Amino acid sequence: MKCEKCDKAMTELYDVAERETLFVRWECEECSHEHLERRPIEGQAVATA
Repeated sequence: MKCEKCDKAMTELYDVAERETLFVRWECEECSHEHLERRPIEGQAVATA
């Protein structure tokens, strides 16, 4: 992923799966800009109570 501010490469710090969404935290090595990306998790069954 490229930084929105300086267009340099960003580093993935960590990712967390929560329910049907994957959250990925990115940080730019150049300007320290942080970005939180949310992606749907495809193919995962939804639990019903």
